[in-house]
Formats: sequence, C-alpha cells, structure tokens
Amino acid sequence: MAGGAIISGPGGRSASYNKGRLTPYVLLACFVGACTGLVFGYDIGIAGGVISYPDFQARFFPHVLNHHADTNAFCKYSDPLIQLFVSVLFLAGIVGAFIGSFTSKKFGRKPTMMLGGIFFLLGAILLAPAVHVAMLMVGRICMGLGVGICVQCGPLFLSELAPYHLRGAFNTQFQLFITIGILLAQCINYGNMNYEWGWRLNLGLAGIPALLLIVGAACVPET
Repeated sequence: MAGGAIISGPGGRSASYNKGRLTPYVLLACFVGACTGLVFGYDIGIAGGVISYPDFQARFFPHVLNHHADTNAFCKYSDPLIQLFVSVLFLAGIVGAFIGSFTSKKFGRKPTMMLGGIFFLLGAILLAPAVHVAMLMVGRICMGLGVGICVQCGPLFLSELAPYHLRGAFNTQFQLFITIGILLAQCINYGNMNYEWGWRLNLGLAGIPALLLIVGAACVPET
C-alpha cells in the first residue's frame, strides 16, 4: 500500500528517521534558542541591583534616596515609580508574548527570535544613556516586548529543533540560561556598585545577549 513506508515497527525506517543526530550545528542552534532565556535572566538580575545604586536613585528617584535613607530596605523601595520601573517590563512582556505567538505562526520561529532580540537591544540602547524617567520607562517597555517574544518563541524553537530522545535536555537549556543570566547580572551588579557610571554599564551590557540572539538566529535554520 502506498504511503506506509514511514510507519513501521521497532528498528524500521521510522526508528532510524526519528532518532536524529547530535551535530555541532544542532548544538549551535540549541545555544541560540537558549539565548532567549539568557536575555530574560539578565534582565531579572540586573534590574534589582541597579535600583539599589545610590547614583541611580539620586538621578531618577531622589525622593527615595532622601526620604527613606534610614528606613528598612523593604520600606525604602515601596515607591510607586520604582515599582513601575521594575514591573512595566512584565506588563509589556504580556503584549510581547501575544506578538510572538502571531509572528511565530505567520513568519516562523527564526525571525521571531530575531525580533525579540531587536526589541531587547533597542531597550538597552535607550536605558544606558537615559537622562529622564520617561526614557527609562520606554526602554523597559522595549525590553519587556523583547522578553515576551523570546519567552514565547524560545522553548517552542528548542522543542521543534531537538531530536525526540533529547527534547527534555534541550528544553532544560532555556531554564538553565535564565539562571546563568541572573548569575552574570548579579556578578556585574556587585562589580560595578561603587562606580558612578556603573548602572549605565549594567543596563547597556544587556545588548550583548541581545546581539548573540540576533546574530545567532540569523545563522540557524528554521524549524
């Protein structure tokens, strides 16, 4: 009967077809897909450190620095504007996830990952030289759109890319890279905490994982 060649028993053609091979190109594509988690993790780690920098507070939130200098840390950061700075990324991420869902279906996973990286890079470009709170918020919104797109598309790309017997390991890389991003961000926060320009460098370095994602996505196949 025609059309039955792929549906075979153990050891048949289907077993050989489904097993897949783990090549350097597949590993590169896995790394690129996992970079969608890296951008998310870096932002999670960097935002909490930057808002604690006195120079950052003095420039954008002087009322927090002056009025709560001697209070408990939990009270010090109980400020609507600082809370908006942190949370607007996640609000924008909701919108980004819907955008990523549409573009993944319409244009594919590869251009969607590039789009997420572009939004994240744009956010870093706006945040590093920021001179006003409004500039901070717009930058965070751009980053949030990028994060939402990446979080929607990254695990999907990894699942479709992975050989079936390694799908769990490939998908775990997304969570691993989130954790690596958080760790790197916290180390950078600690290293730059005593520099007046430290917060600018911290926010600007978010462009590195974004560039990795953009360039890497241009080099991997569509799933």
